[in-house]
Amino acid sequence: MKRILVPVDGSEKGLQAVRAAIAESRPAVDRIELVHVQPGLPRHAARFAPRRSRDEWRRERAARALAPARRLVEGAGIDCGTHAFVGPTVRVIDECARRLRASEIVLGATRRGPFASFLHNSVSARLLESASVPVRVVPAARAPAFERVAIPLGIGMALLVLAAED
Repeated sequence: MKRILVPVDGSEKGLQAVRAAIAESRPAVDRIELVHVQPGLPRHAARFAPRRSRDEWRRERAARALAPARRLVEGAGIDCGTHAFVGPTVRVIDECARRLRASEIVLGATRRGPFASFLHNSVSARLLESASVPVRVVPAARAPAFERVAIPLGIGMALLVLAAED
């Protein structure tokens, strides 16, 4: 039987990955592991908040992100595990996949234009390069209109400014 790891962040793209894992893998899936990873706070910021407050805030945030995904998996009648970690996202997901003996990682990715894809350091691209298990990327919603328009406009304006200086 197959064990699938799905990183979720509470967004629609995370839920889309969960739906894809359920729909495409239902007959052969033994368990779906849901993982929520939060980046650590910078040392200078962390010293102003007590550890107990930071831990409670992270637990609440993880619970909000994992709850809708867990409902989808349990509603499909598939065994589900939830995990929350703090650390570098890609490394934590890869380590979790190895430790849990996942057969594959299924994650959602926002559809971006060519400029945004070039400039954006996406988790899916980095995971495809470094994961120790197969990775399936599920295209989710398109990037917001602001992001699709603002980045090319910003690059165009910067080029105009550089050309005007000559």
